[in-house]
Amino acid sequence: MKKKLLLGFIFIVILSLDQFSKVHVEESLMIHHNPDNLRDYRGHHITVIDNFFYISYVRNQGAAWGIGSTMSDKYRDPFFYTMTFLSILFVLFYLYKTKPQENGLRFCLVLILSGAIGNFTDRIRLHYVIDFLDFSFWGWHFPSFNVADSSITIGISLLLVIFLIEEIRAHKQKKSVNNDASNPV
Repeated sequence: MKKKLLLGFIFIVILSLDQFSKVHVEESLMIHHNPDNLRDYRGHHITVIDNFFYISYVRNQGAAWGIGSTMSDKYRDPFFYTMTFLSILFVLFYLYKTKPQENGLRFCLVLILSGAIGNFTDRIRLHYVIDFLDFSFWGWHFPSFNVADSSITIGISLLLVIFLIEEIRAHKQKKSVNNDASNPV
């Protein structure tokens, strides 16, 4: 029960941090917007570390890195609503099917779920996702992202590490069994 409460707490903290940060960025950094055209806006940016890290107001009507943002509104919204909803259902199902002792896996799924719901909330509320973390490296500009995106990325990355470790363990165990079978006493 304590583990479920902890996972619930993590979920609420990430979702709250995501939504609070987006509302704060929109309220403090949006300079101009046209309510009739979501693409017609201008946002301010704050330099945190010159030539490296900025806080910028960006409206992302697409997926990661703006993929799909140029789709017609007629198709884009239903597509992203459907894909996000199905993704959330998949993660919830997978979370339900995990064993209570699979703490790492459950933690990863909660990170992914909180991020997906955070961005889905934006899509339903605004028809776009607010991005604001803005990095540049050696003249290369990385696409802006947010807390939800970070949570999803960290969750998926850790999930891949867990799967890789499990695969290595299974391979070593199989190799050990094969060695034992080929070396009779």
